[in-house]
Amino acid sequence: MPHVWHHELVGVFRPIEVARRTLAAHGHLSDQLSEPSPGAVHAVAAIFSDCITELNRSLGLDEDAASRVLSVVLPAASQAFVLFRHGQFDQASRSLVWAWEAHLRTLRLPGVAEWEARRARAFLKPEDLDPEWLALWNLAVSDHLAARLGGGRARHALQRLSTHLQLGQDELGRMFGVAGETVRRWLLGSHRVPAGRAAEIGSADAALTRLLELFRPGRLSQVIRRQADLFGGERAVDWILRGRITEVADRYEAALAYQG
Repeated sequence: MPHVWHHELVGVFRPIEVARRTLAAHGHLSDQLSEPSPGAVHAVAAIFSDCITELNRSLGLDEDAASRVLSVVLPAASQAFVLFRHGQFDQASRSLVWAWEAHLRTLRLPGVAEWEARRARAFLKPEDLDPEWLALWNLAVSDHLAARLGGGRARHALQRLSTHLQLGQDELGRMFGVAGETVRRWLLGSHRVPAGRAAEIGSADAALTRLLELFRPGRLSQVIRRQADLFGGERAVDWILRGRITEVADRYEAALAYQG
């Protein structure tokens, strides 16, 4: 497969500006969405498709890679569509770009990290990019994250997850793909939590914090055990036990923000 990135792109590509320009140019379509209208919705889908295609083109993706991105991002743009329908074009643009960027990482296309690094460097002067300092910084970041997500931090996070979600050790094991006995050993401190698992536990703990901002601690364990359309008729806890707590937090946040 040929390399999908054009490294000769000049300047800094700003996806949000591309999205804003494309969506705002068709903002009049939101007036046709006060009542369900298949034709109008199809038209918006085509506009979103054009926007994603323009983002892909601006980034220099080849045809094969661009098709893969489009096939993943367009179905994930439902939140952006809701915002567009309500005339919130700036928020819709941001939502669409976030979905696009998130799925670029998920698809692990070559060059994503390089593009992000180029974008970050756009605000620095050449003398700020001393390789030795960058190497020291990368090492410091690595050490810091390892310490933050190490055994003590991970044990505390497991205890929080168990307490607030009302999960037993076997259920925590299912959540992180290990045996319940392994979780018991981690909690006792007799076995160190591997770095990779500690990072997963840290991410789950961060999602739990977001959930606790949405629901009172005393209600959260009850809420996640109710069947909900948000989760295809399943309970949120079913998703959580499959390791999808971050998605659960995302969906609750989006739903409550929309209601508000």
